[in-house]
Amino acid sequence: MRHFGHYGHHGGWGWVPFGITMVLLWLVLIAVLALVWRVWSHRAVKPGQSGQQGQPTHWQAPGPAVDQRPSPEQVLADRLARGDIDIDDYRQRLAELRGGPPPGSGAEPPPPTG
Repeated sequence: MRHFGHYGHHGGWGWVPFGITMVLLWLVLIAVLALVWRVWSHRAVKPGQSGQQGQPTHWQAPGPAVDQRPSPEQVLADRLARGDIDIDDYRQRLAELRGGPPPGSGAEPPPPTG
């Protein structure tokens, strides 16, 4: 005997597991997209980089990698400015860095760059 009206379904509650699965699928998809967006937006900010009033600039694209370390001459000039070394010691070390004549040979090294 044929059962008209059921069309092969096994009852009135058969759609519930499929509905729950569909909702869970959408939640997982939204969570993955949010995670990807968050990771991508945080990669645009380099450590120590900030915008106005100290807020990170998440909307800026990452620029080329730049060496943030100061040059040896700049480190030496900073030590002189802090008073860690005197001017004679500065001139001697600067001449050694530049590979120029030693101090006292009559030739003065060029002034520090920076």
